[in-house]
Amino acid sequence: MNIIALQKHYQEKCVLDLQRLTLQSSFAHGLLGANGAGKSTLIKILMGLVYADGKPDVALESVSMLPENPYLPIHLSAYQIVSHACSVQGASQAVESLLEEVCLKPEAWHQPIRTYSKGMKQRTAIAYALAGQPEWLILDEPMSGLDAMGRKHMLDVFMRRKQAGTSILMCSHAVTDLVRLCDQVHIMAQGKMCETMDIKAHNMQEVEDLEQRLIHWSHEHALD
Repeated sequence: MNIIALQKHYQEKCVLDLQRLTLQSSFAHGLLGANGAGKSTLIKILMGLVYADGKPDVALESVSMLPENPYLPIHLSAYQIVSHACSVQGASQAVESLLEEVCLKPEAWHQPIRTYSKGMKQRTAIAYALAGQPEWLILDEPMSGLDAMGRKHMLDVFMRRKQAGTSILMCSHAVTDLVRLCDQVHIMAQGKMCETMDIKAHNMQEVEDLEQRLIHWSHEHALD
């Protein structure tokens, strides 16, 4: 369990002002908010890419991240990229098992990334992030480029990882995806953590409730 209270200023502007955020291990947490809500800044702090004001030790340990726009060397293949991830992580798991887990077709494994569709690139990036069995998995818009079946499959992959003990923090504008996967969703607006909503039924009513809370808090902070 991680309890975080932090601020981040860029020059005179406060872009993040969190009084309290509890991240429970073996949970799937969602981050929801409009553009500019502070989600990306929070993720960068948790990854140790930037420091919070006066707190250089906030970053999570044993963490792997899938960025919103992952960079994949176009001259390499998925097999080479994921193999590199396993090597860096000291992972004993087979590259083949990771590529199979994300449903990348075997005939594409050794083809250069430049020949891939956007969905295939996203599957490769997810396999890269899964290498090494990280304790924390941070996902920033992980369903980008995936069709409906691909989205369902990846949610199932993340769900199995959670059930195996991996802690997940997923940032997404897709409220339905957050409700299907997450145990809690944290709503942010204007750099503040506004509300944490427990997800219990994982149904459309909770999707509607979460959307209404997001609209409420976005409106409230727009009036500040």
